[in-house]
Amino acid sequence: MNEEPLGPFVFDTSAESWLARSESPEVQHWLVSFLERHPTYVSAVTVIERLNGYNLALKKAPAGSRDRLNQRRASYVGDPSRVLVLDVAVAAAAAELLALVPDPPSPPKRSHQLAESRSTGWRAGGSTPWWRRRPW
Repeated sequence: MNEEPLGPFVFDTSAESWLARSESPEVQHWLVSFLERHPTYVSAVTVIERLNGYNLALKKAPAGSRDRLNQRRASYVGDPSRVLVLDVAVAAAAAELLALVPDPPSPPKRSHQLAESRSTGWRAGGSTPWWRRRPW
């Protein structure tokens, strides 16, 4: 991470979160160097995810910490010029950029392992798939 920071980049929710939480001096040095040279950009989808996170945190937060969360939420949306619209061109460019990153900041969630099995869950009525139980 001693390289000069390239950029500008469009940061997704995972990258923003990882950069903010990292205690690595190398990561912090890279981030400061990057921010000295480039503005940060996020997509509209990232804004949705982050604001949803703030809203969920506000619901659970004790009264004493809500002011701080509201300030962080307001500062996050304070500069709309850094929010890029998400269209097909932006999505295609983001997909290309994602393919260039060898190690994503956080591992993908294995949601398919957490979901119930379609063939044995309560919705499927045992081992018979629902479409075979229909009277058609």
